[in-house]
Order: sequence, then structure tokens, then C-alpha cells
Amino acid sequence: MTAVMCMRLLIHMDTQWLHIQPGSPEPMYLQIMGQVRRLVAAGQLVPGDEMPSVRLVAAAHEINPMTVSKAYSKLHDEGLLVRLPGKGMAVAPKAISPDEESRWGLIDPALQDVVRLARELDLPKGALLDRLQKMLEDKPED
Repeated sequence: MTAVMCMRLLIHMDTQWLHIQPGSPEPMYLQIMGQVRRLVAAGQLVPGDEMPSVRLVAAAHEINPMTVSKAYSKLHDEGLLVRLPGKGMAVAPKAISPDEESRWGLIDPALQDVVRLARELDLPKGALLDRLQKMLEDKPED
């Protein structure tokens, strides 16, 4: 049990679980919010997990601390995060991982964007599916 807890702390205290794309048309605070929601939905963040501090995330990604603070505050307003006096933010006790159908709802908008782009670029369906399969099998970059 201790080994599992140590592993979780190492994973969740690392700011690199966020992949912020400054050039994206999606505002950075929305990127952060979406990624935190997905991590909770996947069970990678569970109730009680402490979030990295605003300053730590901002410094690691070279972004304005107000951007991170805005994302955390909005997630708090949604009930996904709670404030820990003197400690920062943590995943709310009532944050429950959604069922599989709800998790699909989190990825469907991105899949719809991929389908739209593939159609605009007149890419063959088989090649698109092969590329997606390869990406799913490839080891994620850290």
C-alpha cells in the first residue's frame, strides 16, 4: 500500500501531466480545465489528490500564474476542486469518475474535429484509422 501511495504522489505532484499549447486557439485556462476534467474522469486524479501549486504550474509551463489560477478557480466553482487552507487546491471529495459513456463525451468533440479535418483534406478513411491505431499503440511522449 505504501508503494502505491508513493507512486501516486510522484505522478500527481509533477506539473508535466499538463500539456499546454500556447499556440492553440483554445485559451490556456480552458486547456488546463479540460485536462484536469479528463484526468479525474480517467481516475488518474482521485478525491483528495492535491493539485500542483499555481506558481509551480505557471513556472513549469512558462505561463502567467493568473491563467492557472483562473482554471483552478473555475474548476472550484464547478465543484471539481476544493480549497485546502494554507495548502492550495485538491480534487473534491465528491468528484466521481464518470461512467464510460460520459468519458466518451469528453473525447467526442476532438474526434469530431478530426473527422471534419479529414473530410476537408480528403484523406482516405482507412489511412486515417491506421494512423489513429498507430498513435494509440505508440508510447506517449513525456
